[in-house]
Amino acid sequence: MFNIITFIVIILLIFINGFTDAPNAITTVVSTKVLSFKKSAILSSIFNLIGIVVVSSINISVADCISNVVIFPKGILGIIGLFSSMLSVIIFASVASIFGIPTSETHGLVAGLTRKCDCFRKFR
Repeated sequence: MFNIITFIVIILLIFINGFTDAPNAITTVVSTKVLSFKKSAILSSIFNLIGIVVVSSINISVADCISNVVIFPKGILGIIGLFSSMLSVIIFASVASIFGIPTSETHGLVAGLTRKCDCFRKFR
């Protein structure tokens, strides 16, 4: 049961991420009247999907690094950790959007979970 609730929270986080990122991506072209809202939203959706597919198929080192940032324990404790981290980012993004503050849910999630990661050591 808790797995289903966690899955729903993950879907909600994806929705909130799109809800906060989409306006940031199309603000300039809509406000300058270069494109209508509908056209810019459609183009943004198409190219965001293409970007994910192309970058994921070419280079997965960023995804590997992020997946190694934190290791959740197996069982219910790992699911609780995942659930609480996702829920905290959802609350953070929702409150920030009420005040019109742009956020990055991915950066917030990674920063909140980061303990150590070998890929960051070369930058220290």
